[in-house]
Amino acid sequence: MACLRRFAWSVVLLAILGFRVFPAPLGTVPEGTRLEIRLTTGVSTASAHVGDPIAALLTVDAPAPGGAVAAGAVIRGTIREVTPFSWSTSQAALTLDFQELVPSSGAAIPIATRVTSVDNAREAIGPHGRILGITPPHEGPSSAEESVLWAAIAPELVDVSRLAFDVRKLERPDIAYGPGTDLELELTAAAVGVPLRPTRIDAVPAGDLQSIAASQPIRTMAGSPPRPADVINLAFSAADDVLEAGFVASGWTTAVALGLRADYRTILAVAEDRGYRLGPVSLQTFAGRPPDRVFQKQTNTFDRRHHVRIWRLPQMVEGRPVWAASATHDVGIKFTRSERTFTHRVETDIDLERQKIVDDLRFAGFVESFALAIRPTVPTRMVNATDDEMTTDGRIAVIVLGRP
Repeated sequence: MACLRRFAWSVVLLAILGFRVFPAPLGTVPEGTRLEIRLTTGVSTASAHVGDPIAALLTVDAPAPGGAVAAGAVIRGTIREVTPFSWSTSQAALTLDFQELVPSSGAAIPIATRVTSVDNAREAIGPHGRILGITPPHEGPSSAEESVLWAAIAPELVDVSRLAFDVRKLERPDIAYGPGTDLELELTAAAVGVPLRPTRIDAVPAGDLQSIAASQPIRTMAGSPPRPADVINLAFSAADDVLEAGFVASGWTTAVALGLRADYRTILAVAEDRGYRLGPVSLQTFAGRPPDRVFQKQTNTFDRRHHVRIWRLPQMVEGRPVWAASATHDVGIKFTRSERTFTHRVETDIDLERQKIVDDLRFAGFVESFALAIRPTVPTRMVNATDDEMTTDGRIAVIVLGRP
């Protein structure tokens, strides 16, 4: 009976004090803070109007003095400017004005922002966050050599009967971002009275999983003859279906196999500066094997994409398969003289791509535990198989995945 009385008094005390104990503390998020967001409403200069509502979700905790703004907060706003593409004006333009942050609990808080980047987009960002569309060519080829090249990479532009080209058959270069597009905002003024959560502390994966991850060979191999290529910078413990479901839920797609059809579609995507969501990745091996899984994430250009190659390892930890992975971010196209072909140029700081994958899987709710395992033998500077410089802190992300 005494225990019941103490329990009852505890419940009463918590009910009295709960409103003081549990609400998140309010803080100020400084001007200049970056907000990683994901659109939940699509927008296109072909159909949008000034004043149309837009919405997104905060995908990564935004740090602030005394804590962080929790991922999952709703970001709302309106379209401030929209200029549709036309062949006379030649360039679309779009300005998104996100004005409110709505935490998971609490009222909307006014914010002032500007767009600083659209992930993997072909468009440029001008002053005050104005998004500027690409400018297509206005004229056909001016020489016989150019005509042959255009006919090879964009045959749908060719009227064979008249030996004429019609550039207006190119895909219209509207600015169009669907739900799921990732953007980065910058606060242009401090946001006051924002509920903050404590800094995230992740559960730590099992020690044997971290040991397996840290002991893996450092590099993949590419080319013939083989050359050291990318860095193994992630390890997963996950059932096969959970691994795939996690990436799919995060907006990643698979990649098609290399081949003539894929080569043609790749060339066409590069020529028209548009996306190829299932575009192939170059072959790399790890322990002599091609990858078991390949995932990538694009927006509207093949030039820029996130991608990761994943190999299943022979070990099991706590009944789950273990996987090793190498991830890099393609940020441009270049011509390699040694291979006599076009290839991607990668972001120098490969740790950014490692963190991108962690953030995406965490936001999708699939991360059960996470740690960065130290590998003291990994060089901090390397060169990949196409002579791009890569920098890293040498650590490998160790992630245990489970369904939300």
